[in-house]
Amino acid sequence: MSLIEGRGSFINGAFVKGDGSELLSTNPAKNYEPVFQTTTASSQVNDAVDAAKASLSNWMSLPQSARNDFLLKL
Repeated sequence: MSLIEGRGSFINGAFVKGDGSELLSTNPAKNYEPVFQTTTASSQVNDAVDAAKASLSNWMSLPQSARNDFLLKL
């Protein structure tokens, strides 16, 4: 299996590479083979929370089917 590189955190409509420490996820069932690698978004958390709060009313006004479509694309 090849290692999956993370695209970053989805903040304010775009993927943003994390500025924190490296994060490596491994598969314990396969001798802890590396599966996924990304960086954490340590100082970007406040930006993500602010963007989420600002978009909440628009998100809530969408019908469930439209929200499902967005999440499936993500």
